Amino acid sequence: MVFAKNLNRVMLEKSIKQIDIVNQLHVAKGTVSAWCAGQNIPRTDRLSELLQLLHVELSDLLLEKPRRDDLRADLLLSFDALSPEAQKEVLAFIAFKKTQEPKPARRSRSAGKRIPFPQKGDIPIVARGGPVGQISQDAARILELKAQETDEEP
Repeated sequence: MVFAKNLNRVMLEKSIKQIDIVNQLHVAKGTVSAWCAGQNIPRTDRLSELLQLLHVELSDLLLEKPRRDDLRADLLLSFDALSPEAQKEVLAFIAFKKTQEPKPARRSRSAGKRIPFPQKGDIPIVARGGPVGQISQDAARILELKAQETDEEP
């Protein structure tokens, strides 16, 4: 079964179809199908030709090697085996699942920017939680008091 799994993975990675192997190695379709299904392993002479065709080492087909992309390869093989209608359903389901994924948090424009601490005499001009440019009631009262101070001076 390891041979079949590795053979299918290599064929997928290199975009080689079973019919390509049939034509290149001059073997029956059923023979290649049996190799891919894990029912049989090629004879030594055919195995050598297969290695040359796929441009891989013997260990690439015979040894079980942990791969990060095994899940992806299995998914693609399964997807390719589906009918066109079933493939459309799978793609629709993937689109649906994407809409359910939480969106990554977006950084605000001011994130990471330093906001200076108000100094004595500074007048706030934006109400907390209000629209930009709106003067808070506290700020309006401060402006009113400042205006009165300047009016009272000689």
